[in-house]
Amino acid sequence: RSYVGYNLGADGSVTVSGATTLRVFGTESNDTIGVATVTGTVTHTLSSGQTRVPILRTGINALVIDALAGDDTINVAASHPYAGGVTVNGGSPSASDTLVILGADGVAENFEVRSTLPGTGNVMELVSASTVNFTGIEHVQVNSGDVAGGDGDTLTVFDTFGDDDLLLTSGNNGDLVTGSTITPVEAVNLFATLTVDMTGSFGDVVNVDAS
Repeated sequence: RSYVGYNLGADGSVTVSGATTLRVFGTESNDTIGVATVTGTVTHTLSSGQTRVPILRTGINALVIDALAGDDTINVAASHPYAGGVTVNGGSPSASDTLVILGADGVAENFEVRSTLPGTGNVMELVSASTVNFTGIEHVQVNSGDVAGGDGDTLTVFDTFGDDDLLLTSGNNGDLVTGSTITPVEAVNLFATLTVDMTGSFGDVVNVDAS
């Protein structure tokens, strides 16, 4: 099914129900797409600053976001309500799409990030049992939401099943795990622990840049 809305106004919204999967498309320009905690409401801001009406859900099990072209940012709440998971397809070009996983302040959350290929993988939050699958994503940011400390959030970045040569260094917003075989993962705000799990293969190397 598809829907085109006219004259809904600035305070309008669209509610989708009676389907198993909701698929939301971006544009060929730079989009900022958000998925809210608890409700799963999808918001969309265009590169011009114009906002599309929010998409509300009733009984939708899974969400697919096709961001299409442009330098897109997709913000997904770690505790989203989609039991079947959220899938984010970054689209082209191949060097500019960012997936941001948003944790909650005051809540202990355990994040795991796995890459099957550079740009492809998943992020799991174990406490809420939520999953975000991604393809065509060049940067993953995991934001604990903890700005004061004390929440006890953890982040584990896994290697692949091949031989990996990874680097733990400083990114623009926090610690950054990068390498030619994985999707770069940046830890934003405070975590109790950041673990680089290299148990996928015997030929792995982790380099630490302490500067």
